Amino acid sequence: MQESENSSTVNDSCAANALDNTIKDTLFLISRKNSDEEVKLALEKLQGLLAFSQTDNQNLTKKLHKEIRNRKLLEDKLSSSEAKLRGIIESIKDIILVVSIQDKKLSNVEILPTCASDADATTNKLINQTAELFFKQETAQFFLQQVAWALETQKSLHIDYQLQEGDYQGWFSASISPISDKSVLWVARDITQRKTAESALRESEERFRAVYEQAAVGIFMVSLYGEFIQVNPRFCDIIGYKEELLKQVSWQDITHQDDIEAELMHVRQLFANEISNYSLQKRFIRKWNKYYQEQWVNVSVSLVRNKQGMPDYFLGVVEDISPRKWTEDALRESEQRFCAIFEQASVGIYQIKLSGEFIEVNPRFCEMTGYSESELLDLTWQDITDLDDLDFCMELMSNILNHKTNVNSIHKQLIHKNGELIKLKVSISVVGNGDGTPQYFLCIAQKLLSSKVKG
Repeated sequence: MQESENSSTVNDSCAANALDNTIKDTLFLISRKNSDEEVKLALEKLQGLLAFSQTDNQNLTKKLHKEIRNRKLLEDKLSSSEAKLRGIIESIKDIILVVSIQDKKLSNVEILPTCASDADATTNKLINQTAELFFKQETAQFFLQQVAWALETQKSLHIDYQLQEGDYQGWFSASISPISDKSVLWVARDITQRKTAESALRESEERFRAVYEQAAVGIFMVSLYGEFIQVNPRFCDIIGYKEELLKQVSWQDITHQDDIEAELMHVRQLFANEISNYSLQKRFIRKWNKYYQEQWVNVSVSLVRNKQGMPDYFLGVVEDISPRKWTEDALRESEQRFCAIFEQASVGIYQIKLSGEFIEVNPRFCEMTGYSESELLDLTWQDITDLDDLDFCMELMSNILNHKTNVNSIHKQLIHKNGELIKLKVSISVVGNGDGTPQYFLCIAQKLLSSKVKG
């Protein structure tokens, strides 16, 4: 475009020179009083040149108007572009600096007008420090190195750095891009919230990891197809498998066959969103323990979904309840043995409250006293004890209850339903609850030979 303008200028200059020369020649001919024919020819030539010059002037005027319009369009576009750029710069919340270097030293820092000032007071102070920090001795060298590297390599550089205002610490992420041989564009963004969130997430993950690794309960993650994804050490201890082996099997493989269907029913309910979690007692099969292959556990399972709400994996917590189950089994067997003895014993056995009411009596004691079970349960031991023995019996039972005597048996007389006095040897013991608090008396009565009728 510049060459075209220069060429047009040269042509215009040549035409003007030609016209000037023609006018000078014509005037010279007239002044010399040449022939009319020569003057006429000179005038005609001059007239032609004048006509050409007029046309050329019109063309020049058109070109000038066109150039003015083009310049106006360019100025409008430039103004619009500058307005857009100014609007973009003023609307962003990052701080933008132009940093210049002279003789390997920071020479100038220009702050572009962004809306970073809309931030809160503390953050705003930190952002303003972004410019000031270049001149602080403790940080100037570091930032000088970053700017120098960007200028030397003519490549953009990204760094995160920390600033402090009182007790408050703020984090910034900067993009350093060269814009000339001596200047860079420094765009700094406040990332304090992100750093805080990352720190909180990291702490949360560390806490979860500590809980996961050191928990007194087993924790496991299972895929939607049943394979173990992750297990904690306690889970491995409970079921007797190493983690490497567990990751090669599914939960169905190590679950007692009789318990699989019940758990699958709960799993289907989780997928259908009918329940959010379930808890049940089940048996795992311990691979290496031939004595206790069935490991009773209480398992609580929930279905974890992703951000789109789709099922992702199962998370389970396992509590070892085998000792409790073994205790319950032992207690049940003990109760069964006691019931067998209680019902079939050749001696009378009865339980009475601390206040004296009968709680339970066996058939042999009913036979001894002549009362039915229901009749005895409406009475107290005092009601069927001979008055001559009553005070002594009460004193002995009080001493036994308060650990004041080692004697736990007594000879006493009970009153049979028919009025006969029955001589018995009664052994008395106190039964307490788990913390040793007395609950009731357990008595074993053996009939002695001599008896008499209460008269």
